[in-house]
Amino acid sequence: MREPQMSDEEYARQSDLLVKLGMPVGLTIPLMSGDAQENAVILVGTPRSEAECNSILERFGCGLHLAAMASHARYCSLYKQEFAERAQLTEKQTELIALVGAGLLDKQIAHQLGISFSAVRQRLAAVQHKTGARNRAHLSAMAMRIGLSPDPLMANAHIAAE
Repeated sequence: MREPQMSDEEYARQSDLLVKLGMPVGLTIPLMSGDAQENAVILVGTPRSEAECNSILERFGCGLHLAAMASHARYCSLYKQEFAERAQLTEKQTELIALVGAGLLDKQIAHQLGISFSAVRQRLAAVQHKTGARNRAHLSAMAMRIGLSPDPLMANAHIAAE
């Protein structure tokens, strides 16, 4: 079953993969996130007919959806843990992202790290290049998403849960 936003090329690639695995009928479950790098797709295939597959989906679709969401949560957790390694960030660059995520200005970051204002700017440019961050706000959001700085929206989450 084809996801509406899927390109013809991606659909053909996934269909070919399923056929090679002996599963001519498949279901694509897109998993979207706030960060494009965390987006994923779960591809489920079966050797059964399309009618049988539809019957299975009617009975177990909710369970498949929950399994997909749990898998995506695990993927996002691993994504966060491996972020610095995958982006090939040094400890100092990771610290810089955390300081940006904490809302510090370049001048404050320079003072805290004991470096010049221009060095902060150069390091920020290098970090943005390595991480794909478009700007400072994106870098700050990334810091929160990967757990380097607290998410202010979650600060009072315990109150809402009570």
